[in-house]
Amino acid sequence: MSTIKRGMIAAAIVPLSVVRLAAHVSNGLESRIRPVVGRI
Repeated sequence: MSTIKRGMIAAAIVPLSVVRLAAHVSNGLESRIRPVVGRI
């Protein structure tokens, strides 16, 4: 596999994994915040 192809694959995969991680973190925060907001 050429270096350029590998770079292109990494460039495609990294943003997706970052987005998935961000979504996971925001879901975790939301589940913690929501019960607190519901009490107020």
